[in-house]
Amino acid sequence: MTDSRLLKRFVPIAQSVRALPGDLRAAKQVPILVVGLPRSGTTWLASTLAKADGVRYFHEPFNVTLGPEVRAFHMRYVRAADRDPAFEQHARAAFAGRGVYNGHAAPRDAHALQQNLWWPSRHLVKDVHACLALDWISHHLRPRIVIALRHPCAMASSWARLRGRFPDDWHWQGSDAHLQVLLAQPALMDDHLASYRDVMNSAKTYFEKLGAFWGASNYVMLQQHERHPDWIVVQHETLCVEPEQAYRTLFEDLDLRWTQAIRQQLAGDTTVASDRPYALKRVSEQEPGKWRDELTEDQAEQVLRFARPFELPFDLDFELA
Repeated sequence: MTDSRLLKRFVPIAQSVRALPGDLRAAKQVPILVVGLPRSGTTWLASTLAKADGVRYFHEPFNVTLGPEVRAFHMRYVRAADRDPAFEQHARAAFAGRGVYNGHAAPRDAHALQQNLWWPSRHLVKDVHACLALDWISHHLRPRIVIALRHPCAMASSWARLRGRFPDDWHWQGSDAHLQVLLAQPALMDDHLASYRDVMNSAKTYFEKLGAFWGASNYVMLQQHERHPDWIVVQHETLCVEPEQAYRTLFEDLDLRWTQAIRQQLAGDTTVASDRPYALKRVSEQEPGKWRDELTEDQAEQVLRFARPFELPFDLDFELA
């Protein structure tokens, strides 16, 4: 083997060894859980946090596409004191990076050894399917929880866009299916949503059901947040408008190290547009209002008419024209 090839193999390993003290410190910190509804900016948020030193990122271990055994956990409501062995086994495996998950370690050229699960790291889990089980997760697994919120019309616009691009994907076709998952859980309805049952049942169109699903799901997350003031709530629009300032604050709150390299990559990710549906590169300042050009006035009003009754602490006022 030539000297240059040996050097290419040795340098990343040497860099990883030099990073070991920092990774050991990171491994002693509590894990992080990023949650929110689908198309609320959770992937961008988690991927940016995962750029911090010593962090390993696991992407959507509760994603229903992983199989029927995981589909059973989709939007499942679990109280802190509930005994649910199957859910517990999967949740503990997800936070440990074990078992079946749709995940990856955050790519890091200078941390070749960190791709191995035995390497010390602080785990970051991102999921959009386990957001109603936060009380249980907080009580039993003790992560720092970050809840991402996004304007309901922006979420609905993104769902509708993917509905057209992926006509066979039940995620974006079935606004009724998502809403029925909530209505079919007696404990969830009794604990949080009993007074909204009529609103949820009266939603008829695709956009009405998305508005009700947005309102009900975020209402439950924020109700749980009231009992846990240490959880962090982030508005996607704030991250878009002031990305560096908002992310630097978030890194500080989570005890993550902000670096010049992260700043530069964030700047690149937020100033270049991509038309790929799951790409992370966007002109971020254009994102908050993009839905106004993608939804008709009637579609937007349908979403808002069914989101408003939940009276969430989210500014829904806007001009349709």
